[in-house]
Amino acid sequence: MEETRKSILKKISEGKLSVEEGEILLDEIKEKARSIYSKELVKIGFDDITANQLLKMARHEITPEFIKELERVGYGNLSPNALVRLKLGDVTPDFIASVKDLFTQPISVTNLVIFVRNGVKPAYIEEIQDLGYPEVSPAKIAKLTTFGITISYIKKMNEAFPKRLSLNQIINSKIQNVSEDFIEELASIGYDDLTINRLVEFKIHGVDKEFIIGFKEIGYVKIPLNTLVNLAIHNINPDYIFEMKKVFDEELSLQIIMDLRIHGITKEFLKKLIERGVKTITAQKAIDAKIHGFLEYFE
Repeated sequence: MEETRKSILKKISEGKLSVEEGEILLDEIKEKARSIYSKELVKIGFDDITANQLLKMARHEITPEFIKELERVGYGNLSPNALVRLKLGDVTPDFIASVKDLFTQPISVTNLVIFVRNGVKPAYIEEIQDLGYPEVSPAKIAKLTTFGITISYIKKMNEAFPKRLSLNQIINSKIQNVSEDFIEELASIGYDDLTINRLVEFKIHGVDKEFIIGFKEIGYVKIPLNTLVNLAIHNINPDYIFEMKKVFDEELSLQIIMDLRIHGITKEFLKKLIERGVKTITAQKAIDAKIHGFLEYFE
């Protein structure tokens, strides 16, 4: 059939056939090929597919041989869309055969496509299992490789903690860029017994060595872990505390500092209070003034 098509094209180029005549003949060849292809698919069970599905399968070269090879490796009765997804994702029957027996559960078409896209090799799966995760699922392997988690990273993270981390914890730590260096930096300033969940939380909110040292330099040491997170959440830094201390003639605990920040106490607001003639102002009065309206409160 391919030779016939080439012959028609040659005759058109030589002027032996008009373009219109050639197109009619080529359309007839296409229709004949489509009919043969359709009959071949019917023979292997595809007797109820739509014209659009047939066209899509043909366009992506979903051959009966490809379908039979998939059946051989345990992937029979796939829908036309699933077959096209495998073909577009360069998922071959040989690849499926190389990974499917490494799991106790079947690998979905979606995860097979992800495996190929992420360059998953059987050796990677086996190493994950050997690291203490024998029941790792295809979905978890897909997620690990999507976030670029290497065997080396898993080993280093597990070495940093007394108990082996779950794969979900490792994935979350990678997403938030928790690294060996980050753990060591915090340990160097006394935060050496943090859980992986706390480290992830620190990363999410920007609590790091520099952040903690900044508070230490202005007299706030051994800050509780939850307080550090809350300080970061409310965007409280040493500069803000310095501005507050210039106004308030009292000891400011971190809880008071957070209350000031939460209620929107800024140096501009305090300046307005002073301009209204307020000579003595405490942190609590400033908060009350903000809550109730400073003009009414100090009249």
